[in-house]
Amino acid sequence: MKRIGMLVAALTCVGGCAGTFGEGALPQITGAAAVVSLGLDWCQTRHAAETHHGAWEYGMPTSVIIGGHPSPHAVDGYFAVSTVVIIGLAHILPARWRPLVYAGVIAVEADVIHSNLGSTRCGGVGSGP
Repeated sequence: MKRIGMLVAALTCVGGCAGTFGEGALPQITGAAAVVSLGLDWCQTRHAAETHHGAWEYGMPTSVIIGGHPSPHAVDGYFAVSTVVIIGLAHILPARWRPLVYAGVIAVEADVIHSNLGSTRCGGVGSGP
């Protein structure tokens, strides 16, 4: 229930920003929010890879693709490619679908970031051990 509340709050904020800047700004606002959420997950995952944090033992979501104990460079490559693919996919689709693609990314990343907060940290972000 808490996750649904977080998603509703995030979408309300995005909707409020779009209302302030005009309806045409919605793809840019959701796109920027998606990139920021990917960046936070990237930072958390890179920190876990650098410190060989125990979170990998519990199965980070990216471990299926980049392995159980990836190097920080593997994490960088994974997130660089996935960010470009997501943005590319959104731009291939009709403009009306872009905010939905970005909203999906935001929803998934918000859940991942929230789950990671208890096990990893990103410098001053998060509450690591």
